[in-house]
Amino acid sequence: MDFEPSKGRNGVKFWRRWVGDYNAKTAGLSMIQHGAYTLLLDQCYASERPLPLDHAALYRLCRAATRAEREAIDAVLSGYFERMDDGYHNPRADEEITRDVDYRAAQTERSALGVAARTKPKRSNGKAAHEPFALPEWVPREEWDTWMEVRSKRRSPNTPRALGMALAELLDLRNAGHDPALVLRKACVAGWSSLYAPKPQDKPKADQGWHV
Repeated sequence: MDFEPSKGRNGVKFWRRWVGDYNAKTAGLSMIQHGAYTLLLDQCYASERPLPLDHAALYRLCRAATRAEREAIDAVLSGYFERMDDGYHNPRADEEITRDVDYRAAQTERSALGVAARTKPKRSNGKAAHEPFALPEWVPREEWDTWMEVRSKRRSPNTPRALGMALAELLDLRNAGHDPALVLRKACVAGWSSLYAPKPQDKPKADQGWHV
């Protein structure tokens, strides 16, 4: 599982239950086993951790009081979870939690950009002062500065708010799998004041540089 357990929160608030996928993979379960599976998945998502290896602890977490309920949990664990050193893993739950953690991290970064864009330092006369704009580490400085020149030539505002919105656009493209440097280079070459996803033919060859 390539995600960090949640800190200071209650884990995933809801989880996607694709009915077709679930029914296709659990057709052989009894009613009580379906209940055990749901409770085990709830525990995975709520804690964003693998399930403990201690079956007695799992029985308590799932409120399994009878022998039939405990046997249902054992059956589900053996059929739908993988036992590893750090606990029981459900591959689909791991995948969904990783996606949710990545999404939350992206939204947090996007929100931080928005806050920075809305925070305008004031001069003594009460007017907004445009101080140097702080870039996240993942933004290539050379391409960004060149794009700032392009925007200035097009008379596009380079205010903190406008640049914060541009960074949010660039972050969305980055999260969609696009290289920020390539996105900025394309905007520079095309003379755009906004950012767009590059097309496949826009990707440079290994020995090809770029010029504006």
